[in-house]
Amino acid sequence: QARAGGLLKGDIAKLKLAASMYILCQGLPFVYYGEELGMKSGAVDSSKRTPLPWGTGNEETSWASEKDCIYNRETLPVADQEKDKTSLLNFYRRLIKFRNSRPSFVEGKFKAYPARELSSDVSSISCWTMESLDEISLVLNNLGSKPVPLNLGKNWDRAKIVFSSEGKIPLVKNGKVDLPAKCTVVFLQGK
Repeated sequence: QARAGGLLKGDIAKLKLAASMYILCQGLPFVYYGEELGMKSGAVDSSKRTPLPWGTGNEETSWASEKDCIYNRETLPVADQEKDKTSLLNFYRRLIKFRNSRPSFVEGKFKAYPARELSSDVSSISCWTMESLDEISLVLNNLGSKPVPLNLGKNWDRAKIVFSSEGKIPLVKNGKVDLPAKCTVVFLQGK
């Protein structure tokens, strides 16, 4: 299977959205090495097993052929991404830390949520709830390139936004919120 970095053409917003979608589902998420950097690969197996670009020189692995490494010449190495708070690597760290801090994701159960309850424009919205004994989280994903206005209704209008893949928390006013493009937002409420 080709890496997400190649399938999504290195689009960082899409890579963050994809990571949010699979890490915030039920079960134990699996991150194939390099996904957190946006590494790419070709169809040949050896191109999927190239060394992780550390970027510090001394730790670089050089066993792979130059031909197999062509997909990741522009992938920012770990050393560079660690310095950038908005990098894909630091996003993965923030996302995993968030996931592991919430019972609704660690031990909760997945349930599809009807997007039509939130908006008439649901063509780019994917949403679900994760529910544990203590709390319930609503995960909203906008896969589109434009913000989508949502009406949270009486079920979620008092819930608190606890995560946004953009880092900025969207403003909720009178039970309404604009879900940013290519973004995941998580609402949380106690039970």
